[in-house]
Amino acid sequence: MKSITATIYMKPEAEGGRHFGFRQDYCPHLIPAGTDEWLPVRVTGIEGAEEASLGTTSTVTFQLMYDTLDYSALTAGHKFIIREDT
Repeated sequence: MKSITATIYMKPEAEGGRHFGFRQDYCPHLIPAGTDEWLPVRVTGIEGAEEASLGTTSTVTFQLMYDTLDYSALTAGHKFIIREDT
C-alpha cells in the first residue's frame, strides 16, 4: 500500500479541535483544502511518540487505504483537514 508522511498540528478542544489525541491504526479521512473529497487513511506511524497529542505538532505517516481512489490532491505542501465519519 502507498503512504504519505505529513506534519500535522493537533488542535485541542479549546481551539475547536479534538477531545483527545490518536495513536497508530487510527483510521480517519483526510479532506484536501478546497475539495469535498473524503479520503480514507490509516495511521501507520507517529514519529518519536506513541500518540499525536493535542496542542502539539507531529510527523505522521498515513497509509492510503484504497488503490481505487484518487489521492493525488494530497501533494507536498497541500493543506488538509482530518475528520472522522462521513
